[in-house]
Amino acid sequence: MKTVAVFLLFLAGSWAHMCLISPHQRGSMAGINKPGSPDCGLTSGPCGQRPAPPKKATKAFLTGTPQTVTIQKNLDHYNPSSPGEITISFRAGRTGKFTLLEKIPDNGEPSLTLYSVNITIPNFTGNLGTRSSRGQLTLPPRKQTMKTVAVFLMCLAGTWAHMCMISPPQRGSMMGINKAGADDCALVTGPCGGRMPMPHTGIALMAGENFTVTLQKNLDHWTSSSPGMFTINMREGEEGEFKQLAMIKDMGEPSLTLYSTNITVPHPMGHGMATLQAVYVTKNPQAPAMFYECADVHIMPRP
Repeated sequence: MKTVAVFLLFLAGSWAHMCLISPHQRGSMAGINKPGSPDCGLTSGPCGQRPAPPKKATKAFLTGTPQTVTIQKNLDHYNPSSPGEITISFRAGRTGKFTLLEKIPDNGEPSLTLYSVNITIPNFTGNLGTRSSRGQLTLPPRKQTMKTVAVFLMCLAGTWAHMCMISPPQRGSMMGINKAGADDCALVTGPCGGRMPMPHTGIALMAGENFTVTLQKNLDHWTSSSPGMFTINMREGEEGEFKQLAMIKDMGEPSLTLYSTNITVPHPMGHGMATLQAVYVTKNPQAPAMFYECADVHIMPRP
């Protein structure tokens, strides 16, 4: 069987006005819907001077599995005479050299642009206990800036009716999310947007622990007479009732707004596969009543 490499929440900081959305960066991520957020302006290598949490790892990936990384260019620093890039790198443990996994060219996209890229979790040797080994991900945003470090979060989700799940990354593709009305954010068939389960995601969560979910309101359906909401829900396996874990009020924020909320993996909960669901409840008679997203995750028992 594949080794489970646990990536402690080395949730990276951000550098040169870049924030790591998925997996969720180290520390806070306040003000990311406006250019110039301080949480996206850390410039001290290798991790924005944000320390790794002292706790043992509570989220994990299987080595050798594909995962999606999403970054926000919070403030554009593009220079046409010398275009920069975002590099994604990984190292096992908290010291040593980073291995380059992927590059994203900076083509002058505007502030608040989201970039998503697929990487493969490296197979590496060493002390890979199911709750002890760690990995780090670095993200230098430009040629002229230093690295940011992150480590992997978990999960995934689907999309529905102009809502996309950014972290954990949703089932299927996530194309065109920098413009309102993206097709991949307009799925309206419950409970999971008509997208099939992905049981081999290689993503694991620990029962009773917290993690951060980030959604994008890709197209606003708010109405002042009956404001809607977003709900985050989970169920064991692929069938049965969902249990609500969190709710975010729709306050009329504009299209492309990002929302983040912390949830707790239900405990006790059966170990194995679980489904994470996000629902956009519009309460707008001129729009679909509810828009759904789903995610497939492995639940690990507490030590």
